Amino acid sequence: DAYIGHLHRRDSYGLPNGGMAYLTGSPETSNAYAAEVLAATSCATQRLHFVDPDAGMVVAEHILTLS
Repeated sequence: DAYIGHLHRRDSYGLPNGGMAYLTGSPETSNAYAAEVLAATSCATQRLHFVDPDAGMVVAEHILTLS
């Protein structure tokens, strides 16, 4: 699995090896640069994942909305 952060939007993609790429949203709610230049905005969020240390994989995934 791979984690990529502060992208002003959240998403996840399956990888060819069976893992996942997790894009993590920004904790900001308003950013003029992101809105105008990147056209990427979302509500403020962070990820909470629980990982099985033996299997080395995510077993529970939660998106937390920050307010």
